[in-house]
Amino acid sequence: MLTIYQSHNLPTLFEGLNAFLGQKQDNPFQPLTILVPSLAIGRWLHYQWAQKNGVSANLATEFPANFMWHCFSQVVPQTPKSPVLSPEAMQWRLFSALDPQQLPQDDTFLILHRYLERNPHALGRWQLAGRIAEVFGYYRSYRRDWLDCWREGQMIQKQNRLDNGQLIEKPPYRHQEWQAALWQQLFAEEHHQQGHLLMQFYQQLQQDAQLIKLLPERLAVFTTVRLPPNELDFFRVLSEFIEVCFYHFNPSSQYWADSVDEKWLAKMQLKQPQRMALYDKGHPLLTAWGKQHRDTFRLLSQLSGGEQENDWLDDFPELEPTHLLSCLQHSIHELEHEEQATWTLQPQDKSIQVHSCHSLTRQLEVLHDTLLHLFAQDDSLKPQDIVVMLPDIASAGGAIEAVFGTVSTDRYIPWQLTGVASVAENSLWRAFEGLYRLSQERFTLSAFIDWLSLAPVLSYYGLLAEDIERCVILLEKAGVYRNLDGKHRAQISGDNSDTDDVHSFLFGLERLLLATALPSDYQQLYVGIQPVADIEASDFALIGTLCQAVSDIAERRHAWQQKQAAYLGLQQLQQDLSRFFSSQVGTRAWDNLNKAIEDLSDTFNVAATPEPIALSLLLADLAQRIAASAPGAVPGGVVHFSRLGALRLLPYRVIAILGLEDTAFPRREQNNEFDLLSQ
Repeated sequence: MLTIYQSHNLPTLFEGLNAFLGQKQDNPFQPLTILVPSLAIGRWLHYQWAQKNGVSANLATEFPANFMWHCFSQVVPQTPKSPVLSPEAMQWRLFSALDPQQLPQDDTFLILHRYLERNPHALGRWQLAGRIAEVFGYYRSYRRDWLDCWREGQMIQKQNRLDNGQLIEKPPYRHQEWQAALWQQLFAEEHHQQGHLLMQFYQQLQQDAQLIKLLPERLAVFTTVRLPPNELDFFRVLSEFIEVCFYHFNPSSQYWADSVDEKWLAKMQLKQPQRMALYDKGHPLLTAWGKQHRDTFRLLSQLSGGEQENDWLDDFPELEPTHLLSCLQHSIHELEHEEQATWTLQPQDKSIQVHSCHSLTRQLEVLHDTLLHLFAQDDSLKPQDIVVMLPDIASAGGAIEAVFGTVSTDRYIPWQLTGVASVAENSLWRAFEGLYRLSQERFTLSAFIDWLSLAPVLSYYGLLAEDIERCVILLEKAGVYRNLDGKHRAQISGDNSDTDDVHSFLFGLERLLLATALPSDYQQLYVGIQPVADIEASDFALIGTLCQAVSDIAERRHAWQQKQAAYLGLQQLQQDLSRFFSSQVGTRAWDNLNKAIEDLSDTFNVAATPEPIALSLLLADLAQRIAASAPGAVPGGVVHFSRLGALRLLPYRVIAILGLEDTAFPRREQNNEFDLLSQ
């Protein structure tokens, strides 16, 4: 049975969820499963469940796509535990196929050959493969019919329907021919086989009732924001065997699935005026910022179909428009969007405030004062009731720390950045990658000192933070500026005649080592080397450590572009991670990096890429995975600063939005030029 329960109030949805999952189960040890759109919603549900029931135990929150594949692997024989056509696996298979020596020299692939000529390095080819894999992922979610056509060797045609019902052909999609050829060559058959998984899943459950016990007795899908057609079909099938209930957050109690914004209507007026009657202008805030919710609402409306009794439940508590914010919410709830609508603003109404400030720092200062004022006015207001959202949270960390982190104790407000990688996580990755990357650059003294100052590096070499200053003094005394040695200088500059060791690390470290072996007053050249003066006995250990650190980097200078089987490169990375940074074992940073290496190894097992891979590409892939594994924004017991939209839907009492400059909001995402969906 499938039920859709909708409301504009998240606590109301939770009450319905609590009643649904609180029913007696045949197997009390089976986890209660809730599918959520984000970590934030999952964490909030655990908090609410513990508050309502005393403890949050045996409650599992998962993402819909992961749960769907897990069900397939449990029920359908010989289904791998992870998707074969993941974006990462497709990227590496495309990387091999895009080798200019392997790519057919015909007009179909002319665009790709031109791109590869402009970007001849392997990294450029790998990035191109990533962009193509991205659009293939879109098609697998939203246009499976296109992929079926490509498998049969057919091209997709754009069509418009005229008033008389006649279809007219439009210009063909750009980039379609080579995409269809690559898809047919690399992925068509596997995708076609996976396309039968849902049918096999259904048939297996029909034939063997014991398999149903592998599924949860009832499944809750909570506040889904994005619902691709393949997931929609999965839930429809699943509801024939277990109870499935959608808890849908809907900002309006009215039907608005056909609401579109004015710009879209204007384009439709020009292209297909006969279809104008099918759409409604709708509330401007909903049609501008609620497109995903609208599309999900439309799909759920189709999913319901009205075939089952009590399959659609509305629970919209009455909204009393007592202040400006509630008036706006009421207008959205009732779809009242008269252009000349007016509300009487009371002098004490502070429900919506707009502050004009000359910089982000000033915005934060005004926010801090405003929050202190709110705390003084309302004793029930707690820091966890407040969220601050910014379009670019990563670059705002310094300003937030300067304003919220440096105030006196009596003005201090507990706060935290959420949804960004911690300093410790960034430090380990920079330390690990720096082992290889530094030798590929000019290897300046400042870059080396920055790397040496990272906590994981300090720990490995047994240095203290205060030792760094003395290291700088020693290297500056030795005349170190840049480069490992003369050959490294020639390699970086491209000038094979410039092989002088002067001012390189080899030059400086030889001078320092010689100073440790000669009397302190010895100032003459020794075998052509001038020892550094005024070296103390306490410096000897530091000099040895500097030599070891530079040697460790120099050993890896040729590994960057060395091509070898992927598993050998990953073995080397794993060995270096364990050797240099074992002090980080058990930390979140270590776990993330170690998992990224293991996942990349699994990807190569699936992708079966025969081509030798340079270590630089493996590190580029790991960097991409580390960035993607940055912790999701989650609520907690303090004022949270998060990326705009990361904590959406959660019921905060105070919401502040900063940094809405025209260059930052609305965010201008660069479209993938290969995406046929945007044409």
